Amino acid sequence: MPEKDLLAQAWGLLPPIVISVLGGLVRAVRTNCTFRAALVAMLVAAFTGVVVSLFLQDVAFLTPDQKAAATGLAGYNGGKLLDILSKRTCEFAENIKLRK
Repeated sequence: MPEKDLLAQAWGLLPPIVISVLGGLVRAVRTNCTFRAALVAMLVAAFTGVVVSLFLQDVAFLTPDQKAAATGLAGYNGGKLLDILSKRTCEFAENIKLRK
């Protein structure tokens, strides 16, 4: 059944989400931010952790512990990583030459 596959995939993403949210929480606590900012940082960290976890899913040369560490670091630096990715994507899009 497709819903069981979706549930299994969601359950499989739970550990990376928890690890990345903890990374985002650590960053929020270290920067002495407000409760609302900490919640936003944790949501961004969860998103970034899921993206990094999905990218690393099929990488064979990393152990599961190394993948977990990369996910935690991605959660810690989630906002910065998304800013860098956004900037690079915009720069790439600006440099595309379209033929007329």
